[in-house]
Amino acid sequence: MSVFTTFSNHMDSAVKNLQKTCADQTQKYQSSFKREYQTVGKAFVQLGSALQQDGIGSTVNLTNAIVTTGENYEEIGNMFDEQPKLDWERLGDVMHDYRGMLSGWPGVPQIHSVWKRCKITVLLNDRTCRMKT
Repeated sequence: MSVFTTFSNHMDSAVKNLQKTCADQTQKYQSSFKREYQTVGKAFVQLGSALQQDGIGSTVNLTNAIVTTGENYEEIGNMFDEQPKLDWERLGDVMHDYRGMLSGWPGVPQIHSVWKRCKITVLLNDRTCRMKT
């Protein structure tokens, strides 16, 4: 019983930590990471737009490549916004369920001890077993 209690305490701490990590990662993905990629993308698009203004037209392929690179970075930023729904949020939901299960553990030893008393009482032919609180 004490081994499981120790396990339960360690598991509870680990689950809380992972749940917090999931929330932190979701926040980072949807704010910092997204913003960084979109900033890089806008810089490339701006560079491409500047190159289009050269008036020569000899750098069309390079200009298109740079603009496309910027658009791709912006798309990656949008993907960062959507990604937590596919992994971090789901893992956080599972950790929430585990926390619920682990929160019920403190009552299990009490129920176990009552059950042992009842079993002894029944063996002694006393059928009046009540839970003492």
